[in-house]
Amino acid sequence: MKNILFSPVLKRNAKSQMFSNLGTVFGAFLMFVLCTIPFRLALDYIPTNSILGIVIDTLASIVVELWTVVMVLGFSLIALKMACHQEFGVMDVFYGVRSGLWSKVVALFTPAVVIFRLMFLLLRYFSTQYIIETDAVLNSVGLDMESLLNVYMQGDVDKLNELMGPIIGLLPAEMKLIGVGILVVIVGVVLRVIMFPSIFILLDYPEKSVKDIFRLNFKLLKGRFGKILYIFLSYIPWYLLSFVTCYLSLAYSYPYMQTTLANAYLELARLTEEESK
Repeated sequence: MKNILFSPVLKRNAKSQMFSNLGTVFGAFLMFVLCTIPFRLALDYIPTNSILGIVIDTLASIVVELWTVVMVLGFSLIALKMACHQEFGVMDVFYGVRSGLWSKVVALFTPAVVIFRLMFLLLRYFSTQYIIETDAVLNSVGLDMESLLNVYMQGDVDKLNELMGPIIGLLPAEMKLIGVGILVVIVGVVLRVIMFPSIFILLDYPEKSVKDIFRLNFKLLKGRFGKILYIFLSYIPWYLLSFVTCYLSLAYSYPYMQTTLANAYLELARLTEEESK
């Protein structure tokens, strides 16, 4: 059988499977959003102006991320059923809770979530340091950020030239911040790619131990990481579109991506089985 992994066939199949089930898919996505977004929004109300607040915010973020992955398990079941041409319903989105598999989801994804949150904490640290240094530089010349913006808007060239020296001194801190930001994005994408088969393996083999799921996960990805990465990167335009549409386009792009990944998982499983013969 021809290797269709990572070819446009995967996305065409995903589109075809989705279009024949759009009503149920959108209903499931709405349920998914209603059960995850409020918790994420609640994180914004945790004060982070102290060490204790930062610790509480980090721990709460980890819990919310893990709860989101539990819900992703249910949505991945819907995607997998679509890929296998099986019947599914809106309430399948709660499969992770109803089946009791949430405990394995937590065990599987806690390391990845903790690593990412620690990286995000590092980004917050460098961001805070940059803000402190910027304020110190502006205060040394008798300005604040708002005043600097006013100087720029007014086109006061002499004043801007006077400020260029201190502002250039901020470049090292700014480059550190940008570098850490890029690193956080890279780590997040790599973790997402590495862990993507685990969800579907758990759905296919709920009786397997966490250790066995990890072992099979890396067996499926062996020699194919770059191709899976390409699938994720190919959805960047869809996520950029979500910013323009106030995230409304996610109602289509998220199920579309999950269904494509479900088809990719099935192809990975087929290829791995053929290689083991």
